[in-house]
Amino acid sequence: MTLVVFVLLAAGYPALAVAAAAALRRARSEVTLAEREGRALEIHDNVVQGLTQVNWALEAGAYDVARDAARAALADAQEMVGELLEEHPDGHAFGPGSLRRRQAAGERA
Repeated sequence: MTLVVFVLLAAGYPALAVAAAAALRRARSEVTLAEREGRALEIHDNVVQGLTQVNWALEAGAYDVARDAARAALADAQEMVGELLEEHPDGHAFGPGSLRRRQAAGERA
């Protein structure tokens, strides 16, 4: 319970305390969502850059370079997702199911 909610309860304003607690929950949820979206964009950008490198190497016939680029891109993506699944210092963690697609892979909006 935050100090504001406690003070409101102690002062005899339970309705305001409930509203303040709800506002704090919404604000924390919005911060968490923004953090998740930022990390998802970072992963997306890195994966796209890696796949672009693989594509260019394949078009140039540099198959060893393409294989190495694909392995590096996969390792980077796995590392970033693994970091999301670890415990965060502020007490919350991303877990299985925390990062969900809005639409199935391959579908366009």
